[in-house]
Amino acid sequence: MEPTRKKLSIGETIRQFRIKAGMTQKDLAAKVGLTQQAISLIESGNRRIDVELFVQILVVFDERLDQYLADNIGGIDIQKLSSYFSEISSGSSSSLNARFIQAFNNLNNTGKKKALEQMDLLAKIAEYQLPQQ
Repeated sequence: MEPTRKKLSIGETIRQFRIKAGMTQKDLAAKVGLTQQAISLIESGNRRIDVELFVQILVVFDERLDQYLADNIGGIDIQKLSSYFSEISSGSSSSLNARFIQAFNNLNNTGKKKALEQMDLLAKIAEYQLPQQ
């Protein structure tokens, strides 16, 4: 019989990934646009985070959300979940998404507004649009 593995909370998981990566709370905070204190609160379970921030943190550690969910929530069909995430983003675009998120998070509010304005302009150019299905 296989030993039962304790399922970690999101905060404990983030702490584990951070330590494994050799990062301090301050290092992680800088990468996701938070303070060291916020990371401390998240890791200790005293602050909740939304899915978007959790995905950003997983990207920092090159971890996959589908794999995290399969490992930590019973009864999930990993094949079905992986297929779903593959439809959302291919392997090559996921690294682009990670680079985009990291660059975006390094901007101040004015820079973020400008970046969004540019994205809106690019989205209107047919050459840059995804093909219609």
